[in-house]
Amino acid sequence: MPLTDIADGWKRRSNWAYLAYSDLKHNYNRTLLGPLWASLQWGLTIVIKGFVFALIFKVELASYLPFLTVGLLLWQWMSNMMTQGVTVFITNRAIIESISMPMSFHVFRSVFFLFLYFCNHMVVFAIVAVVFRVAVSAVSFLAIGGVALIYLSGLCVVAVFGVAGARIRDVIPLVGALVNLGFFVTPIMWQREMLGARTWIADWNPLYHYIELVRAPLLGQAPAELSWWVAGGCTAGLLLVALAVFGRYRKQIPYWL
Repeated sequence: MPLTDIADGWKRRSNWAYLAYSDLKHNYNRTLLGPLWASLQWGLTIVIKGFVFALIFKVELASYLPFLTVGLLLWQWMSNMMTQGVTVFITNRAIIESISMPMSFHVFRSVFFLFLYFCNHMVVFAIVAVVFRVAVSAVSFLAIGGVALIYLSGLCVVAVFGVAGARIRDVIPLVGALVNLGFFVTPIMWQREMLGARTWIADWNPLYHYIELVRAPLLGQAPAELSWWVAGGCTAGLLLVALAVFGRYRKQIPYWL
C-alpha cells in the first residue's frame, strides 16, 4: 500500500530533514557566507534583470522589482521540483540498492531540501521589500496557504516524475525542455495585464495560479478566487495520480535503476 510507504517515510522525518539540511550546508562548506552566497548571486541577477526589463516594459521599478523577485524565486522553487524530481530515485541509486527504506523517504528529503533552498533565497525578497517599502498586512499571511499547496503538489510531482524518470530516461530531457517552455508562457518576467485581450494565456496556465497565490499576498493583494480553485483542484488531482502511480510502481523502482 502506498500509504504504508508514505507513513514509514514520514516516521523518519528527523532523518530526511537532517540530511536535507546537510545537503544545503555541504554545497557551501568552508565558505565565509555559506548558503548566503546563493542568495547573493540570485540577488544580483534579479536586480540587474529588474532594471533592464523595467526599462524595456516601461514600468516603475518600485512596483516591478518586488513582482519580479518573488515570481522568479517561486519559479525557481517549482521548476527545481520538476527537474530534480525526475531524477530523485536515480540520484539515490546507491542508497536504494544498499539500504531497505521506504521510497517516500527520498521524495520527502528532496522536496524538503528544495524548500530550504527556497526559504534561503527569500532573504532577497525581504531586502527588496524593505528597500521598496512593500507593506505587510493581514492579507500577506494568505501566502502561507499558497506555499502549502505548492509544497504538497511538489511532493506529488516528485513522486510521479521520479517513477517516470527511473523507468523511461527520455523523460528527463523532456521535462527540462517543457520547464524551459513553461517559463516563457507564465507571467514571471511580464505581467498578466500586458497580454491585453489574451489574458486567457495566463488564466489557463495552472503554474500562474500557484505563483499568484503566494506573490499577490506578499505584494499586498488578495489572490483571485479563481487561483484558489485552480491550484486546489490541480493539487487534489496530482494527489490522486501520485497515489496511483507511486502505489503501482514503487516496488519496481530498484529494478529500473
